[in-house]
Amino acid sequence: THLQDAYILGRLLAHPLTTLDRVHEVLRIYQSVRLPFANTIFKYARETGRMCEFNWPGQYDGSDCSNEREQLDKLGKSIYRNWQWQWRESFDEQWDVAEWAIELFQHTDAQRVQAQ
Repeated sequence: THLQDAYILGRLLAHPLTTLDRVHEVLRIYQSVRLPFANTIFKYARETGRMCEFNWPGQYDGSDCSNEREQLDKLGKSIYRNWQWQWRESFDEQWDVAEWAIELFQHTDAQRVQAQ
């Protein structure tokens, strides 16, 4: 995800519509696109870590060994689901949102010129 962060931030900062006066707005765009994703990753990583410690509610915790295999299979599927973001999340879509937001600058500039 650090590479994806650098990719999106680098493209935003290098965008032709980014000026020194707009850097703070560009950073807000970056944050609005990437922060929700980062929070989701944090949530899944926390859950997965607790599952791997056998310390997540509703998952195998080692206290009931009567159907241990079933419980471990369920746990394995839960961990797998938590990691699906790695191959399902498209950061290209996040770039598309960021690019759309930065291109609004052009529209805003045109409105200012018309208003003068």
